[in-house]
Amino acid sequence: MKKNMNEKFSKIEKKDLEIISKIWKTSLPNDFFSILGHSFITKVYFEIFFNLDKKLGLKLTQGDKIIGFVLYGRFDKLVEKILKENFFILLYHLITSIFINYKALFIIINVVTFTFLIRNFKYLNTNKTELLTIAVHPNLHGKGFGTKLLNKSLSIIENMKFSDEIYVKTKLKTPKFYQNCDFKIVKKIFGRCFLIRKIKI
Repeated sequence: MKKNMNEKFSKIEKKDLEIISKIWKTSLPNDFFSILGHSFITKVYFEIFFNLDKKLGLKLTQGDKIIGFVLYGRFDKLVEKILKENFFILLYHLITSIFINYKALFIIINVVTFTFLIRNFKYLNTNKTELLTIAVHPNLHGKGFGTKLLNKSLSIIENMKFSDEIYVKTKLKTPKFYQNCDFKIVKKIFGRCFLIRKIKI
């Protein structure tokens, strides 16, 4: 694909969080954190994300507009801190989301069930990280921006040398996107698959 000279990759900053949250919610409406809402993403999720030891938040801009982003980090550490430091805020957002949209209950039950099923699958450690979220503005889906974000971010992680393996969890319907970027399926559980890609460090 021909490179647009107005495209630029750079690290996510706190001033970007409003638009990042909007892209997240509109591009991934059934994602667990989208269900919890804009406020939870900007004030809880990212507050903890920015304090993780090993993470990468990369945005893709076209001109002066953010059109996509990708996040990497230790999901287990992220969730651990959310539960420890923001449990009651999480509970409030869970209850509120169910009242706003009853379909949220099914998504929450699905996520909790999945989390229970993988409790003995220890896939992360100090030498591994996880692709937490990748999203492109819905109006730009199918134009290759997701692949650009994925390939660029993997290249940055390789240069940062903080992980030798990248994991990603995705629905069984969508693994080809990652397989096309050299991720290999290692496990399938409850309608999702885990893929891994080795990183040269």
